[in-house]
Amino acid sequence: MSQSHPGKPSSIYPVWWSPLLVAVLIVAMWVLMFEREKKDDTAVVNQALVNHHNVADAVAVHTAHLLDRFRFYSRKLIHGGADPANQILIRSMVAQDMVFLRLMLFDSKGRLLVTTGGQPEKWQSDEALSFAARLHDGSKDEIYAGTHPPAGHRNVWIQPIFFRPQNGLGSTGSFVMGLVDLGHFPRFFEDILLGKTGEIVMVKTDGNEIFRMQEGRLDFVDSIAGTVRLRRAFAEVSGTVTERVHNAYDRIYAFRRVTDSPFAILVSRTQYDVLLNNKATHRGYLASTIAMTLAMLLFTLLGWLSDRRKHKLMLNLKHSEEENSRLIEQLQREKQAVFHQATHDKLTGLANRMLLREIGGRYLMRARRIRGRFGVMFIDLDHFKPINDMHGHKAGDVLLVQVAERLQQCVRQADLVSRFGGDEFVVLVSDIHGSHDMEDIAIKIIETLSQPFTGIVATELFVTPSIGIALFPEDSNEIDELVKQADAAMYLAKARGRATFAFADSALNRRNDLKSQIQASLPGALKNHDIYFHYQPKVSLLDFSVTGLEALARWNHPQLGQIAPTDFVAVAEDSSLIVELGEYVIDAVCAQMARWQQAGLTLVPVAVNISPRHLRSTRLYDHIKSSLAQYGVSPQCIEIEITETGLIGAEDGSMQLVRDLGALGIRLAIDDFGTGYAGLSHLRELPVSHLKIDQSFIKDIRNDVNDSKIVTSMISLAHNLGMLVIAEGVETREQVAHLRVNGCDQAQGYFFSQPLPHDEIPGLLMRPTLTDQDNLWSAEP
Repeated sequence: MSQSHPGKPSSIYPVWWSPLLVAVLIVAMWVLMFEREKKDDTAVVNQALVNHHNVADAVAVHTAHLLDRFRFYSRKLIHGGADPANQILIRSMVAQDMVFLRLMLFDSKGRLLVTTGGQPEKWQSDEALSFAARLHDGSKDEIYAGTHPPAGHRNVWIQPIFFRPQNGLGSTGSFVMGLVDLGHFPRFFEDILLGKTGEIVMVKTDGNEIFRMQEGRLDFVDSIAGTVRLRRAFAEVSGTVTERVHNAYDRIYAFRRVTDSPFAILVSRTQYDVLLNNKATHRGYLASTIAMTLAMLLFTLLGWLSDRRKHKLMLNLKHSEEENSRLIEQLQREKQAVFHQATHDKLTGLANRMLLREIGGRYLMRARRIRGRFGVMFIDLDHFKPINDMHGHKAGDVLLVQVAERLQQCVRQADLVSRFGGDEFVVLVSDIHGSHDMEDIAIKIIETLSQPFTGIVATELFVTPSIGIALFPEDSNEIDELVKQADAAMYLAKARGRATFAFADSALNRRNDLKSQIQASLPGALKNHDIYFHYQPKVSLLDFSVTGLEALARWNHPQLGQIAPTDFVAVAEDSSLIVELGEYVIDAVCAQMARWQQAGLTLVPVAVNISPRHLRSTRLYDHIKSSLAQYGVSPQCIEIEITETGLIGAEDGSMQLVRDLGALGIRLAIDDFGTGYAGLSHLRELPVSHLKIDQSFIKDIRNDVNDSKIVTSMISLAHNLGMLVIAEGVETREQVAHLRVNGCDQAQGYFFSQPLPHDEIPGLLMRPTLTDQDNLWSAEP
């Protein structure tokens, strides 16, 4: 065991132990103080939320009772109609209710039938007409909140609400509008105390507020569409959410949906108001903690002053710090050397891919912050491989070094030149004004690199660059995608003959993005029944009566808008969802025909399109048969349309499936006839009942002699095979007249009707004809 020298400390532990312990205690004390403040705040916030929930529940229950009374009054008014005794009873109940100022009964066209008070004002009549125009599926009662008058109107605190009963309850489409006195709510809930910033808000599903109460008074309403609190309020029955309002302060919300209505109640206070009472307590915590901290620091300082070895220890500490600084500097130099090796190309000294991505990310952040633009150039050397093969890799390496030097001379110091790999380089050009800046730089690079390279081998070497250019933000918002776009553009430049440049074409990428979005959304659309149908009539050219319908799928995507059937059907074909889509169409059409049948309509055949891939499915026959049985639809009411091209190369199993469907009683039509090359043997062997001539032949039937002859031949061929002929895309009376003269049986197109929603089909089927025969005959050639 070694002995310590006189005057030298045997250990530095006793010196550091005391201040370290004090530091730990101080940190622990402050942490405990902040934790205590946090717990106090959490408790106060939780208590406030409980209170908010209770208030929201009370207002929601009260509103639900109000709506129940409104439903009761409305049903009495609708069923009683013009009965004087019923009207007197309703007026008496409304007068005693003190909430409803007036009830008014309107017919399905928005015309006033009965009122419990005076005549409606203009804005009230407009609201009634607007509600009458709303689509109503009739499957359930409908409660709807209208728009109350704007600020400054004398009836600004009156809220119109509507009630329309479900079908089957004796309703003929009539509805009731009630005028609610919003001043009732402050009177009923005037004893509720929520503080200076407390609010009680009733809001509709569209985000428009019905009323807002602050400190027992009504305040101006606003729209909260697009806010988190609105989305949560109608996604859940009840809950809480904290949200910053107008970028000013956070508010704590408790929300509650009003049962069977389009309303929700939001009760809130600012977080600052809720925590205000804790401020004084927290100041006490802070004062105590500061006092204890100062006391501990004072005792620590006294201990240090009493230390006889302080000076020597400080010298030792200084020596240690100097040694540490030297080590840190050495480590920093080594770190920089390692970093340079990791981020720079060993041959040319340019930035490599890793550094390109890092600096490219900085370009993105800066450009987004200042709303600036920058460009990416992807450069590939033409004819570099023959130089490597002829003169060796060493000469190729020297050439790459000189290319790198010339590239750096062509751009500014603030721009980045990097070697992407092999003979490929990527240049980031910052702060550009447009594509013309990139064009100027590209021309300069082409001119510079096209000059001969000397001193490498005995002869001059020549290379030229092919350059692809992508721009931020036009082509992409991500650096990797920009490089990818520039790479694709570089290949376009090579295809143009090399030694040139090309800009990225983002149209194809946007199309691919749309396809990806459709592919990702299609399974959910089928599951949630977001795809709906319109029906276009087929019309007899003999008497212009409706002989059938064609079901046409529609999809209104919440983000992409209306998606064309050709787009999502093509995606379904590529992603193997076409079978699910086809079965979805069959089920939906059978279900709709069942509803029409239950409504007493005389059904006409409805045609559905079957994809060639679906035709090869072994479960198609069983699914159609099952769906017909499930909805009670006759097989004669369903037509299957198969494109002419779908018959080409059809397997024996598919042909047998078509025969089995015909034996079941389902009619088969060949769609788009004339656009493919289906053999006559297919038409003879299959139970085809209809041929549909493609609209491309109908379009110029009066102006193009060839089209006219082709259509006449098709009609004659179909009749000789015992088939009916349907012309697609008929849009003019001249086309109708020409088709009638040549013996065409049926027609389909915008001349007769555009595709209609399901609720307009009953009215269409009850019409004897769809057009005036006399006018058409006068147009015949």
